[in-house]
Amino acid sequence: MCYENPLYMAELAAMADLIAAGRLQLGMDFNLKMLEAIVKEIKPALTTKYYSAPSCF
Repeated sequence: MCYENPLYMAELAAMADLIAAGRLQLGMDFNLKMLEAIVKEIKPALTTKYYSAPSCF
């Protein structure tokens, strides 16, 4: 499964839990390579002159 809207995923899990009479055990994981690709894409935008990091960091 790839990225899903968290609210949609929660609704589906709740529905499956109702059907299973409360026996659903939901496990979640993440794709580190996908996360690294997203961070690599976003990081340059955070270092441009249009973005200033908070001074507390």
